[in-house]
Amino acid sequence: MKVLYPWPSPETIGLILDPTEKAKVTFVSKDSGAERAGFQSGDEIVSLEGQQILSIADVQWVLHNTPESGTLDAIVRREGNESPLELQLSEGWRRNSHMTWRASAWDLRRMGTGALVLQSLSEDARVQAGLTDAQLGLLVEGMSQYPPHNGAKMAGFQNGDIIVDFDGQTHYMTPSNLLAYSMQNTQPGDSMAVTALRAGERVDLTLTAQ
Repeated sequence: MKVLYPWPSPETIGLILDPTEKAKVTFVSKDSGAERAGFQSGDEIVSLEGQQILSIADVQWVLHNTPESGTLDAIVRREGNESPLELQLSEGWRRNSHMTWRASAWDLRRMGTGALVLQSLSEDARVQAGLTDAQLGLLVEGMSQYPPHNGAKMAGFQNGDIIVDFDGQTHYMTPSNLLAYSMQNTQPGDSMAVTALRAGERVDLTLTAQ
C-alpha cells in the first residue's frame, strides 16, 4: 500500500490544511475520520502520533508511516487551549489518497493501464453519458504515443473515450482507484477486457498489463 499510496495528503483522513499557516485546519470533510474524531475548522494541529507538526509535510510523514488500521493520537490547539483527539483509521484508509498526479505514478500507469491519462467525469458529463453516480465513468484525456509506454494506444484507445467497464469492474472508481485495482489484481501479460463509450457507442477493447 505504501508503494501505491505514498505520502498521503491530509485530505485522505478528511482534513484540508492552510499551507501558509502552520498546519491550521481550514475544512473538515463530512463523515470523515477527522470529523468523527472531533477536528474543527480553525484548529491548529500541535502534534500527531507524538510528532510535532510544523507543516503539511509533517502530517504526510506521519501518515506515510502509519499502519493500515488503528488510531492516531492528535493534540490540537483551539481558542488558546490544547485538546487531545483520537482519530480512528478505517481499513483501507489509504485508498482515499489521490496518487495519479505524482511523477512516481507514471511508470505504474504504464504497467497497469497502458499509460492512460484518466479523469473522473463531471456530474453533467455523467448525465449526458447516461451513467449513474454508482457506475464507472472515466474519461480518457490522453495516453503515451511512443513505446514501450504506448500500450493503450496499441490497444485502440482514443482520447474522449469513457471507460465504463474495466476488467469486469463497473462500479464507481477514481483514476487512482482504477490504477490501484490494476496493479493489485493483474500480472504482466494479463489481458483486461475494457468497454468504453465512444460517441455514444460501446466499444470493446483488450488491454495488456505490462
